[in-house]
Amino acid sequence: MLDKAKSFGKENSTVLLAAAAVLIVAVGGLSTHFMGTNGNMTYQGQQLAAGTPNALTMDARESVTAASTAERKRIETYSLDFEAVNIRSAVDDSIGIAEQFGGYSTGENFYNNENGANSASVTLRVPSENVSEFMDELDAKNWKLESKNRNVNDVTERYTELELELENKRQELEKLEDLMEDANRTEDLIKIQERMGELRSRIQYLETQLEDIDRRVDYTRISLQFEEPEPITSEFELRNSFTDAYRAIFTTISWTIVGIGYLLPFAVLYGLYRAFKRVRRE
Repeated sequence: MLDKAKSFGKENSTVLLAAAAVLIVAVGGLSTHFMGTNGNMTYQGQQLAAGTPNALTMDARESVTAASTAERKRIETYSLDFEAVNIRSAVDDSIGIAEQFGGYSTGENFYNNENGANSASVTLRVPSENVSEFMDELDAKNWKLESKNRNVNDVTERYTELELELENKRQELEKLEDLMEDANRTEDLIKIQERMGELRSRIQYLETQLEDIDRRVDYTRISLQFEEPEPITSEFELRNSFTDAYRAIFTTISWTIVGIGYLLPFAVLYGLYRAFKRVRRE
């Protein structure tokens, strides 16, 4: 009986093991079938959820951060006001100095002020590494410096964030391109293509933002304002001065005559009074 029981137990164990193996194979087949039919959208959903810089792998984040922080991204701008005798010549000379150091002008404007003096403004872009030499050349000019302002904006953090997001979007786009090859259903293909279009637009925007920051970091913006010295006395002012003097003299004479007119009766009465006293004494 004992031998039969052991034999029966072994047979049951064998059956249980066989049943477990069959169950594992069946579950694996169902899982494979499910991913084959719905894997595209599931994978796409994971990618959509990973559309933030935090979704980057640690290696990617470290490489992007190291590349960005190797050198700080600082945007410098200058604003200088000068007094110059010849406005047109000053503007042309400043542009020539900028071009001498690899820079260029982005625009000039000329004005006529109410006080009769002319003024002009010019905006220049000068390579950041040449700004010091450019400023030295400006100092050498016979222009009177009225004011000078310098502003520095550190955009390293913003630049790093843009790079992280750009790397993330590129990774997602690559995975979606691979996913396109395995997609079977039309609706999956449409959704993947829509998402790829969104990613390409965002990537283009991020690339443009990074290029703009690089340009502003590499080329310092320098705004120059030139103004002619105010004329000491103009012909118009002389004419006004003579007119004002004539009016003042005329006003003084008029008030003198009026004053004499007021005092004349008193003078006559006083004269009569003096004559009357003289007659009485005689």
